[in-house]
Amino acid sequence: MTMAIPWRWLYPRRVLLATIPDRMMPEDIVQYMGDFIQELETIPNPRVHVIYDVSQVQKLPGTVRDYLNATFDVTTLPGHGWAILIGANAAVNLILTVYMNLNSNNIRACSSLEEAMEFLHQIDPIQSEG
Repeated sequence: MTMAIPWRWLYPRRVLLATIPDRMMPEDIVQYMGDFIQELETIPNPRVHVIYDVSQVQKLPGTVRDYLNATFDVTTLPGHGWAILIGANAAVNLILTVYMNLNSNNIRACSSLEEAMEFLHQIDPIQSEG
């Protein structure tokens, strides 16, 4: 499966790390979300958490509205746990703030992958599957 946004499992079928590239376009988000939903539908676990590493993003081409129109609240999908952003700069923080105000579900910003994993271990005792 080819995805516009590279991802890998940190904990198999429990915690996904998606690395958001610089100059990500709204259509990349649409492609990723379609692929993510397909993947989520194959997982029997109760919740899958996604950590989005946005540290490479310097500038978002397009407007805030372009990105909000390309997204929907994935945290309402059955099986989706928390969405956590790490490494956010001012541009990404603006989008995240607007998004969180519109969809105040399980979304959080953390400063590092370690902080994100600490948070997840506090709210959901994640065990590696082997």
